[in-house]
Amino acid sequence: MAVTWRNTQNITTTGATTITVTKPTGTVDGDLLILQLVQNTLTQTVTRDLQDWKEIPNTNLITGSRFTALYYKYASSEPASYTFTTIVSSVYKISLTSFYGVGNVAIDTYATQINSTSTNRVWPSLTMSAAGMLACFGSMEQTTVPPASMTERIDVATISMYLMTESVSVGATGTRTGTGTTSTSLVTSIGLIEGPARVFYGIYSISNEFLAALSSAGTRTINRPAGVINGDLLILSIAYTIDATPTLPAGWTLIQSSITGSNTLRTYYKLASSEASSYTITWTGTNTVTIGISAFRSYKAWPITLITSGQSTNTSTPTIAYPALTPTQINQLLVLFAAYNGNVTISAVHPIFKRIGYQSGTTIVSLFSEYLLTTSSTTGRTTTISAGFSSKVVSAIFAADEPTPNAPTTLTATSVGQNQIDLTWADNNNYATSIKIERSLTGVGAWTEIDSVAIGIQAYSSTGLSTSTTYYYRIRALVETVYSTYSSNASAATYAGLLAPTGLLADAYQPRKILITWTNPNADSTGNELERSPNGSTGWVLIATVLHGTNEYRDVTRTPETIYYYRVRSYKVT
Repeated sequence: MAVTWRNTQNITTTGATTITVTKPTGTVDGDLLILQLVQNTLTQTVTRDLQDWKEIPNTNLITGSRFTALYYKYASSEPASYTFTTIVSSVYKISLTSFYGVGNVAIDTYATQINSTSTNRVWPSLTMSAAGMLACFGSMEQTTVPPASMTERIDVATISMYLMTESVSVGATGTRTGTGTTSTSLVTSIGLIEGPARVFYGIYSISNEFLAALSSAGTRTINRPAGVINGDLLILSIAYTIDATPTLPAGWTLIQSSITGSNTLRTYYKLASSEASSYTITWTGTNTVTIGISAFRSYKAWPITLITSGQSTNTSTPTIAYPALTPTQINQLLVLFAAYNGNVTISAVHPIFKRIGYQSGTTIVSLFSEYLLTTSSTTGRTTTISAGFSSKVVSAIFAADEPTPNAPTTLTATSVGQNQIDLTWADNNNYATSIKIERSLTGVGAWTEIDSVAIGIQAYSSTGLSTSTTYYYRIRALVETVYSTYSSNASAATYAGLLAPTGLLADAYQPRKILITWTNPNADSTGNELERSPNGSTGWVLIATVLHGTNEYRDVTRTPETIYYYRVRSYKVT
């Protein structure tokens, strides 16, 4: 069975502060859900719970006054609807689409582009690693006529939100072209296949807060960005018409300052920790100041660190060129800041820029972020302004590296029967996702992983063991691909096996009564179980349980002149 489109729901709001979209009809646990957001504004103003919805990296596109982005999650006990909140009034459109297959549906590959010179809406070609589905999302001013090979799923006019799908083979899909009446479109091609669920690690934008340029006598207060939780990355930028040294609340660390001449830029960061609802920034004298704070979150709250940064000045040129930096690995976050006196040209020179965080006032700060998919230098990241104004710029790279979890401690093993040993431990982890359990007969080698339990579970029963045998155990924590060191070993011996009763006799002492006797050779048994059969081979049923010390049983009300068969075994309750 190939990847299949299940259903799409969509909603349009104008000037509302909340947006609610219903769950796609028929969605079941395990479905891949893709959310498309379109908004008619320059700033990213919708807040999301990124613990559940994750950005498909670098699928946000901006042109003119429109922003679009794609997010995903795997369905798991989904609510009937989803509500998103907005910071400013605008026209918002959201679509929510469900895809399914026999097993997991994975995002195999994807590509984005802006079409700005033709009424055709051209979706980029993909190279599929296996047969699957091509899903083409888009945003444009008016509706689109799909190519003959594709099925249109949604086409909502006026700042159009669009989706069409097609089953495709392994290899290159080729471009897909729809037709319309206006020239600009923001499009994304996504290749879906059946396979292991895809996970994108890294750091994702949550929300922004900004204060437009204002002449102020030494103090301004800015609110905390919406939706911030402990561990989030907060990035603060301050642009002055004439530079001043700010005094900040505790906890902020300097990234870079570009402060030569006018329209200066200072940037700082911190990791959120029981944040106040607002931050007051002071400086000496009266100055025109623009302030912004952007919030980012790492995958599963992995710890975030600043890797590298740089600053420079662009003198009297409409091109804003950002310092080149080199990431240390993929999945890191590039953040670009610019302070200048003029209006920004939204269409970037470099096609990989993804987001404007805030832009306002006489002294303007622009923020762009990019999820890096290579370790190549970021040479060539540029944007433009409308005239030859000088600009101050800062580049920074942040990383959320997969952490090494702490080793579980206090592992204990306790025998609870002839065939079972129970384990307990303390997991001691903020980031681990599971505990791997290993067993050995020697404690020095031949370890075998026997099971895995989710983090938070701190007990396990090892069953199906042999009697009178010592077993050794050790455990370790796993994040995604990184293991902790092992716990200390723990061992226990199962109880000895019980011997079979001997001397079993059955004697009819009255027409309907039979006396059964036996000898129990086990000094530590709990008792004996007696079973009966009509033929000695099948149909055995338990007819009595007698405690240790009693070695006989009277089976009464039997049918006269009928043969019955009996067997007995000892048991022990621990």
